[in-house]
Amino acid sequence: MPIKVLYTINNLNTAGMKLVLADLVMRLDRFRFVPMVAVNSKTGSPLERTLEEICEVVQIPLRIPRRPRFAFPFNVWRTVRQLRGAADIAHSFDYASDWTEGLAMRLAGIPWIMVKTNLFWDERKWWLKCAFAHKILCLSHAQVQVMKRWAHKITVIPTGVDVEKFRNAKPARREQYGLKDSDIVLVSVAHMVPVKGHPELICALAMVRDELPNLKLLLIGDGEPDYVQELKNLVKHLGLQGRVIFGGKSDNVPSILKMCDGKVLATRNEGRREAFGAALVEAMAAGLPVIATRSGGPEEIVVNGETGWLVDAGKPEALAEAIRDFYNNPQKRQRFGQAGLQRAQKFYDVNLMVQRYEALYVEVLNKR
Repeated sequence: MPIKVLYTINNLNTAGMKLVLADLVMRLDRFRFVPMVAVNSKTGSPLERTLEEICEVVQIPLRIPRRPRFAFPFNVWRTVRQLRGAADIAHSFDYASDWTEGLAMRLAGIPWIMVKTNLFWDERKWWLKCAFAHKILCLSHAQVQVMKRWAHKITVIPTGVDVEKFRNAKPARREQYGLKDSDIVLVSVAHMVPVKGHPELICALAMVRDELPNLKLLLIGDGEPDYVQELKNLVKHLGLQGRVIFGGKSDNVPSILKMCDGKVLATRNEGRREAFGAALVEAMAAGLPVIATRSGGPEEIVVNGETGWLVDAGKPEALAEAIRDFYNNPQKRQRFGQAGLQRAQKFYDVNLMVQRYEALYVEVLNKR
């Protein structure tokens, strides 16, 4: 009989790991596994509708309210009743430290795998969730370092990408972003939040503006309007209008990457940092050299001096030096880009990720 796998996530709209969940649902070996998805709330998002055509998508209260206290046992029982017999194994993509889903899975008799999706860590907040888990999945060894107490439960499986999709994408037209064929374009694809280090990146560009006349920085992503306006004000203050292009959010990232000459990720080495850095793998799959900061996951993805440049986080001058080397060495850009593509194919292909998860499900069930 095929193994019934229940994937759980808060929702299929805002949750960051929804695309990894979708890759698993779409690519699991259907002779061996039957996927199902449970969400805390349905949003009617395009991805939700797509998955409903492939498998069952149900709404179950997995973050069980703990207030009022007298109602908590009833709420747990209600969730357990919905879960019991629904799956052979559960795989949670909920990013929060809430432990009630793990409790319900234990009571329902379903082995429960949790994914740690970021580098936030507070032992007091996470210990119950980790205790209920049969396995803890980390995306990088940087996460393992902050979760040493739970090392006996941890398996590291990096996020995979559809390498061929990025490798074979048709380049977007530069003119739609006001770019010329003669421009050397460095692109940042990242949500516009402070941890992503956009201010440091913009300041780094200001440092090399005069000596690198054809360099353009394309920022793809969105964020809170006030913060985006702060970044635009910084660009204006530094006199970088026309050198920094705000491209907004895009659903065509593979084509944008293929249009550019390199990728940069300037994440700060503080707060949540980078648990992995899938945007770097996507760029490597598109054949681009990458510049990244030492901020967790990127240190395992980027081979400094082989597939790109690794620099200290939070230091515009370090970014500026890497950008200078990137700009002045077209042969190095080509060599790094080719090496990055080979590394993406070898270690980060989505099919390899799915195979690793399938093997993990069998391992957990065999050890029950």
